[in-house]
Amino acid sequence: MREFLMWENEPVAVPAFRSIAIVEGTIHAPTIAPHLRKLYAQFEARFGTSANETSYHFPGYKGKIRPATQRILNDGRAYLARDGGTPYGEGLRRYGHALADFPHPGLPFFGMEQRSDRFFLETAIPQDSPHWHGFAEEVSATLMELPTISGTMGMGRFLPPHKSSLRFLLSADPERHRAAFSTDADMVEPALRREGSPHRWKAGEDAGIADVGWRTFIGREYWDRIEPALAALALDPDIAIERSTHLLSITAGDRPIWGAPDETDALRPFRTVARALVPVRQPLGAARAFWFGGGATADHDDLVAAYLARLDPA
Repeated sequence: MREFLMWENEPVAVPAFRSIAIVEGTIHAPTIAPHLRKLYAQFEARFGTSANETSYHFPGYKGKIRPATQRILNDGRAYLARDGGTPYGEGLRRYGHALADFPHPGLPFFGMEQRSDRFFLETAIPQDSPHWHGFAEEVSATLMELPTISGTMGMGRFLPPHKSSLRFLLSADPERHRAAFSTDADMVEPALRREGSPHRWKAGEDAGIADVGWRTFIGREYWDRIEPALAALALDPDIAIERSTHLLSITAGDRPIWGAPDETDALRPFRTVARALVPVRQPLGAARAFWFGGGATADHDDLVAAYLARLDPA
């Protein structure tokens, strides 16, 4: 059991099996909404009883965390069934209290949030949940159907969104958890593409994918830069590759791990995937600008560089 991340003697981030994704389009687009409704129903079927806190941001709700009464749950389902557009910032979140020692709304978690022309989809469940594999397959199947730009799945500490000011804590110890990922959708989104990005791009910098995890999802726009490496990955018995018309899924090993330095054999496929994906890694300059609080601490730049290279050869 990996430990909590602490701040002022209080646990603020919890070990979890997580997924993040950034998807092209809107939550209520006719080709997208049915898949989101199905995944949300699958989450409720597996975790609904324990996901007993809500935070909605759509007409009638302003983001306040509230107990999951039947009326509020019905309003959330009705929101996902709505037709029409999705304004910037709309979305919903579900939290639970699965970990007795964690005082905040936390796991299990399901969240989606609209941006201008794309939206975020994030999930987190207890790392030892018996449902991890089934739910991983449901999330993966959904992302393969959606116009997913980039996504990551695996072990990592989950920092609830209402604690986002403490993101800088998540970059602290990548050498101890090399196979885990600590990024979230909001911090990686600015450098997914050069067009419309707030990053001040330098010569030779290319946009890159969200992160590398146990399972890494890569949209078609990145494929040309990694096609030469994919043939070699496909021959590795410890790496599984699935491809739809628009999305590539690469899985390292048969199960997610944290990746302690002594897990040499289990880390090998993670390192192999990470090496193949270096051409689509987000540039260090963008990561330093947007990841983990963007310079919140004096050693921020060094920590981000270490995190980005955590799976590189020693």
